[in-house]
Amino acid sequence: MDALPTILISDDEPMVCSALVRALRRRGIRAEADCAGDVHGHAKRCRPSLIILDFIQPVDGMTQLSRLRQDPETACIPVVVVSAVDSEARREECRRLGAVDFASKPFDEGFVERLVHLALAAGTAPAQSIAIH
Repeated sequence: MDALPTILISDDEPMVCSALVRALRRRGIRAEADCAGDVHGHAKRCRPSLIILDFIQPVDGMTQLSRLRQDPETACIPVVVVSAVDSEARREECRRLGAVDFASKPFDEGFVERLVHLALAAGTAPAQSIAIH
């Protein structure tokens, strides 16, 4: 893994991807976008430190998260699930499937800063111990 952390953003809304990529790059984080719904394949190619996964996409977030967790090459990459639809049941389901955290859209101003912190911590901490709260 490179010294510079990489965050992979998977969202079917190109404007969300673009805004997050720009904000992260301004803070010195390498960021890549997956707007095609192939987060698993993209993660295998770019080996990110962290994945931001939109829950509501043509291929739903739980299916994509399950694929990531079932593949030994991607199983240990921390995943933060994001969604415009928030509920405690959805949060719990995401955690059960291996997400390290859940964030609601629209994002608050501190979201990008928390992602930077999480990406930097991802190289030194087990996935279960890092969160963006």
